[in-house]
Amino acid sequence: MNKDSLWKIRSCSTAKADILWQLSHSQNGKIIRFSANVDGLEGVEYQHVLMDLPRWDAYWQQQGCNFVPSPLKDWAEGCCESQEEYLQELKIHQQKIARWRPRIQKAEPIPAVCMRVAKCDHDVQFQIQQGRHRIVALREFGVSCFAAAIPSGELSAIASLLNSLTIKA
Repeated sequence: MNKDSLWKIRSCSTAKADILWQLSHSQNGKIIRFSANVDGLEGVEYQHVLMDLPRWDAYWQQQGCNFVPSPLKDWAEGCCESQEEYLQELKIHQQKIARWRPRIQKAEPIPAVCMRVAKCDHDVQFQIQQGRHRIVALREFGVSCFAAAIPSGELSAIASLLNSLTIKA
């Protein structure tokens, strides 16, 4: 049985407006609940979607120092100017990831990761505005998707981009 088939996804009714999706693990009974985005930019309309975590990671890894790996020791030392700064950044990452673990274990709602579009020279990048440590904690729990809030006008562009990626086995 592959890892993806262990998680069953259920879209929640509008009566439970605070919960958008619920994942339940078929073998260990873990439950993950995703709620709406709380980190959005004012005046931006967002569409909530479930994103494939391995596909997002394949794209996100191309962003170098913005990517937060698992295990965290794999984070590139070149992302900081000194060893002291690097160790401080690792500590901050560890603390932020650790805050999400108990919430996931208790099946508390996990807010959708807020995405944004960044224009770099003549290129457009999709970046995480808020929520990269949530993704790492979910990845550690073996979850294969996460809730994301994407600016409505960019939804088809990010879908095309992620669908074009080759995922390493």
